[in-house]
Order: sequence, then C-alpha cells, then structure tokens
Amino acid sequence: MPFFAVEAYVPASDPDGVAACVRRAIAAAQTLAEEGADVRFVRALHLPGDETCFFVFAADVAETAGEAARRAGVEYDRVVEAAEPSCTGSPELTGRASRRSPSGS
Repeated sequence: MPFFAVEAYVPASDPDGVAACVRRAIAAAQTLAEEGADVRFVRALHLPGDETCFFVFAADVAETAGEAARRAGVEYDRVVEAAEPSCTGSPELTGRASRRSPSGS
C-alpha cells in the first residue's frame, strides 16, 4: 500500500496542537478503516522551525489520506505520495561504504 504525506501548517505558538492533531488523525483513520476504506495512520513528523507537520498515512489513494486528515480537523496544504527508502544493499545509506586507508591505497 502506498504512503501519503499530508502537509499542514502548525503554529509554533501551539506546541500541544501537534499531539492533539495526531490523536485525531489516528482516530479518523481507524473510523475510515471501519467504514471500509483502505487506510491507516503511520506517523507524524513535526518541523517546529518551519511550523509544518507531515501526517503520514498508508492508503489506497491520496484522496483517502486527505479525507482522514479532513475528518481529523487538519487543515492541510497538500497531499503527496511518500516513500521510505530501503537501505538494503545500499552502501551510501547503510554506512558500509568502502573506505580508503589514510595512505590513499
């Protein structure tokens, strides 16, 4: 199932707002799933310096993720497909890149 990130403005003056939005997003996704939608809440990523929060849902389509956010009372700017990169076999991402010795050999 694809992931979708719902991007929303969260004012820095409301530090408790993110936690409340997350609780509502979890509940909204559960309710939608009980109604037959293919959706689940995955996580939230808050960027307080940018006053932005990404609510990540696994859903069949972007519209379902947006509906979960709407039901949670999240006023969002956009919904975009998201990916979680796999580190399997990628030396750049796993930290297993080969290294030269200090002598350069």
